[in-house]
Amino acid sequence: AAMASTPRHHTRFDLDASAPATIRVVTPLHDAPRADQRAGISFAEFSADGALLATMCESMPHALWIWRVASMRLAAVIQTLRPVRACCWSPVESALAFATASPTLYVWKENNGCHLYDIPSPTVAATALVWNPNGGSLAILSKGVFSIAYITE
Repeated sequence: AAMASTPRHHTRFDLDASAPATIRVVTPLHDAPRADQRAGISFAEFSADGALLATMCESMPHALWIWRVASMRLAAVIQTLRPVRACCWSPVESALAFATASPTLYVWKENNGCHLYDIPSPTVAATALVWNPNGGSLAILSKGVFSIAYITE
């Protein structure tokens, strides 16, 4: 199934320095075996130009942390309602695509904020994302099905 290239709506995430932000933390079950407890960084990937690094911590699956590599400073924290299930950078620009096992694809760019795209099939709950090497499309993988998104802006 092909996706519409028009964003559902555009959201800009800005830093609110007047109050500390609260990041949702998932606490492990006390009776869970130690090997089953989530801890540490589960995702770390550089942007195509190496200027940005996206990370995700297992205990904070609702937050993506984006760092400016040269200054070692935080560029953005993106917090979602559902845990992030898949995330990857475009191979040709600093555009971070991510999904939360819902019928929505998110694409973040530092100067443009986040665009949200509807995945046309309600049965596609993304578990992995794969960019086309030319950066013009993205495969959205789900259990037993996939969609191709053509990102045009």
